[in-house]
Amino acid sequence: MDGISIWGRDWDEAVAGCDFALLPLASFEYHGPMAPLGTDPAIVTAIAKYAEKTYRCMAYPPVYYTTCPRKTQGAPTISIKPPTMLSYLIDVLEGIYAAGFSRVLLLNAHDGNMSMARAAAEAIAGQSHTLVVNWWELLSLEETQALFPGGGRGHGGPYELSCAWAALGQQATGESQYDLNSCKFPGRHVHVEGQPAEFRRYGGQISAANTQLGEKALQAACAALDQVVAQWLHFTRQEGGN
Repeated sequence: MDGISIWGRDWDEAVAGCDFALLPLASFEYHGPMAPLGTDPAIVTAIAKYAEKTYRCMAYPPVYYTTCPRKTQGAPTISIKPPTMLSYLIDVLEGIYAAGFSRVLLLNAHDGNMSMARAAAEAIAGQSHTLVVNWWELLSLEETQALFPGGGRGHGGPYELSCAWAALGQQATGESQYDLNSCKFPGRHVHVEGQPAEFRRYGGQISAANTQLGEKALQAACAALDQVVAQWLHFTRQEGGN
């Protein structure tokens, strides 16, 4: 259900017919020379539309302008300062819960939102069940390796790029002139980088990207989301509500 189109007089009935609210989190961020500027909102909107048709949920408009890491900032990226972003997201979440929901799915398409989403969810008082789902983590490394060499992960890499093209209906194939090594510090930890000298604000073997692989990846991500949502609803259903 699309929250934008509901008339005010029908709101309470619409909320009563939903199991949860869905809030897409995106960004307006540079993802490389062949990536759409709306890479994150394109992917999260496509999955949100799938959710609208599949689940008893109400989809809110996406949060487009968010905090971007310093290593990806620069024209045309728009970045919101972390304290501002956190305060804003808490207000949005509180508004959704005040509107009658007890469950909110934060469907995230941007790594810069992960800490913000967790912190905002922890700030909500009262009965609330906030689930944060990062779409790219719906597929395991093994699953993405079956589609892309080395898994295709990384900012603006073939995994993300292919899914953005598929979400926008853009027929494209990555060009080898834009291939870059994907530099990631491996391990079980969080590494926050400032402005690494050799990082061009994206990375990966762009020549491995194409629309058809993106379509397969998005389908697999939606199937995985089905399992996550089913488990979440089962886990929280004992308290009733939506």
